[in-house]
Amino acid sequence: MPDQRVLLIMKDNPSFIYSFIALMAIGCIPVPLNPKIEENVLTHILHDSRAAGVIIDLEEYDGLRQ
Repeated sequence: MPDQRVLLIMKDNPSFIYSFIALMAIGCIPVPLNPKIEENVLTHILHDSRAAGVIIDLEEYDGLRQ
């Protein structure tokens, strides 16, 4: 997945750092987002960024589903 963007919707914790570094190591472009981003803004970013994937904290995912 070289040059592919991957969104990171995570709090600042070790998992965020590990994910960010791992994505860079395999040639991806990490795109960190604020976990408290508004849903309409997130939708726009998802469509506009051409992201190949998303890494999200479980609690943030649960919050978006509601």
